[in-house]
Amino acid sequence: MKPANTLTTKDSLLKRVLWRLGSDPLKSWANFKIGLMFFVCGAALIYAGLVLWIGLQIAGIIGLVIGSGFAFVGYVGIFANRFYHALNRATSVYDKER
Repeated sequence: MKPANTLTTKDSLLKRVLWRLGSDPLKSWANFKIGLMFFVCGAALIYAGLVLWIGLQIAGIIGLVIGSGFAFVGYVGIFANRFYHALNRATSVYDKER
């Protein structure tokens, strides 16, 4: 019996990639939350730059880019984890019916 978190050579390339991307869902969730906070702070800096100093808008745009990157990586990890488990559940149910 193989452990649940290992892959064999028979597994498809899609399953291997999904397993690698979604192997740590807590880290992906943390990355998503960090990205969301950077994004919100960047939006606040852009808004503050309208009233106070134009340089804050540049910092806000940088914050938006960094936040979007972190959130994207986190969301891809969360999605990969869920999709990998959905694929495994579908194949395991199919195998049991045979």
